[in-house]
Amino acid sequence: MWLLLLLICLWFILSGYLSVLPLLPGLIFIVIGFFLYKKARDDANFKEIFSVNPIKFSLYLLYLIKEIFISNVRVSLTILKKYEGPSVFTIRNQFKTKYGATLYANSVTLPPETIILKADEEEFVIHALTPESAEDCLNGVMHRKVLSLEEDLLKARSKHAN
Repeated sequence: MWLLLLLICLWFILSGYLSVLPLLPGLIFIVIGFFLYKKARDDANFKEIFSVNPIKFSLYLLYLIKEIFISNVRVSLTILKKYEGPSVFTIRNQFKTKYGATLYANSVTLPPETIILKADEEEFVIHALTPESAEDCLNGVMHRKVLSLEEDLLKARSKHAN
């Protein structure tokens, strides 16, 4: 219940409105989101999904923020200088779970230079704005980091099953 009250207070503070009428849609969505969260938390798989190493995941988030910043700078420079042209390429999907594949696809799509065009069980089709961004994807650093997080999840699953 404290989470619901915290979200409502945060909504009031961030919205800048003090009357209830403009805040009513937000309050409705907060309540719906809270009950969806509560239902998911009661689900047996909820603890399993979030059982990755928090330090490793925090380091990954810092890495992702750095990549997003670098990508933004590259896009700005691409706009200002001669544009070399985009490229489309594929990377083999080595993930064993949908969670790993989803995290990787979202991580590739977050920086403004790259986007996932197609993701399935066999491969990811990626569009890159610049050759540098294509090279970054093809060198596999992000792929290996997400694979490592997925390994933590699979280890936690095996412990939970036993």
